[in-house]
Amino acid sequence: MIKNIKIICVLFFIAIILISCEKPNETVNVNINEIYSEIEQSVGLPEFISIDKTDVTEYYGLNPNDFDEIFIQMCLISINADEIVICKATDAESLQRLEQGFNNYLENRRNVFMSYAPLEHEKLKNTKVKTFDFYVYYAVSDDVKIIDDIFSKYFK
Repeated sequence: MIKNIKIICVLFFIAIILISCEKPNETVNVNINEIYSEIEQSVGLPEFISIDKTDVTEYYGLNPNDFDEIFIQMCLISINADEIVICKATDAESLQRLEQGFNNYLENRRNVFMSYAPLEHEKLKNTKVKTFDFYVYYAVSDDVKIIDDIFSKYFK
C-alpha cells in the first residue's frame, strides 16, 4: 500500500512539473526576399545595388560567420543615403555584434553626410537599428514609416 502511495505521489509530482513547464519560444523564420518585395511594391525606391555577403566585411566591418542570411540594398548614387538591411544572426551573441556593427556603420555615415548632404543626414539621423528574435534590420529612406510598418508585420 505504501509503495502505491509513493508511486502516486511521484506521478503527481511529475504531472505538476510537466504542467508548469512553459513551451519554449520558437525562433521566427521570415522570408527576407518577401519583405523586400513588399517594400519595393509599397514605396518608390531609388536605383539600388545589392551588397554581396562577401562584401559585408569591407562595407560594414562585420564577420560573415555572425549571420545566416543577409539582404542589403543601397543606393547606386553615392549622394543618396537610402539603404535597406535585413540580417539573420546565427545566435544571440552574433545578434549583439551585428547590431553594434550596424550602429557603428550608421554613425559613420551620419558623420560623412553631415556636411556632405544635409538632407540625407536627416534621413540617417532618424534611422534606428532594430532587432527581433535573431533578426537585425533598418531602413534609410524618406518612406521609413511605411517600411517600418512592413517590418512590423513580419517581426511581431
